[in-house]
Amino acid sequence: MMDRHYHSGMSVEEAIDLVDKCILEIRSRLVVAPPNFVIKIVDKDGAREYAWRESVKDGAVSTA
Repeated sequence: MMDRHYHSGMSVEEAIDLVDKCILEIRSRLVVAPPNFVIKIVDKDGAREYAWRESVKDGAVSTA
């Protein structure tokens, strides 16, 4: 995923979209995938927590 979709100069929105795609891929490939994910941003201003992604509940997840 990262080698195909990453490019320098990505906006935060593009990077978060790519992270979400990676999380979906992890959940589809691993039998025992982590239930939750924490997205953190590391940049010139330091490191900060950006968002949480919870386990997929009984519905389908959009990959738009």
